[in-house]
Amino acid sequence: MTFPRCLGDCPAHVSARTFPGDRRTVLYSEELMVGYRHFDKHHIEPLFPFGHGLSYTTFTYSALQLDATQLSSEAILTLSFTIENTGEREGAEVAQLYVVDEQPGDDRPPQSLKGFVKVWLQPGESRHVTLTVPMSDLTIFCPQHNEWRAKPGTYTARVGSSSRDIRLAGSFELVEEAKIGTSAGLMA
Repeated sequence: MTFPRCLGDCPAHVSARTFPGDRRTVLYSEELMVGYRHFDKHHIEPLFPFGHGLSYTTFTYSALQLDATQLSSEAILTLSFTIENTGEREGAEVAQLYVVDEQPGDDRPPQSLKGFVKVWLQPGESRHVTLTVPMSDLTIFCPQHNEWRAKPGTYTARVGSSSRDIRLAGSFELVEEAKIGTSAGLMA
């Protein structure tokens, strides 16, 4: 959840035509730009960003590795990195993986959460963590073609403690369009 600084920062209050709408219909014109995606798209600084947590200890992230830099639409990207508890108490950290389309277009959010992992560590302890992203997870629904699509291009995998506290980043390229067709209407 993203905590706004004021009510006017929320997606439902950006446009007069969104809320309250007309007498019978509320319009959801924000489309994919809800939650942290809205704050990112409109460069709004939240009070507490998505994924923000408080701890009695501190963590560092290091040694990001991507298993490939060029991937086909059928591939799965594997990322690994190390988290270390650099504080004096045991604690848990939720490492979050966001993917950024470097040429997003107006219909795409600036970044999208694609994975996370919670790691419990003792003081001074570190752990090697692995997350995966199937290239099909980069798709969004294209109503003109009735299928899910992701365009080829450069993407950045960003790992951090929240949507605004990014600690590591690495780039990869989707070398062909990813598609997931639908046979009976929209996919869930």
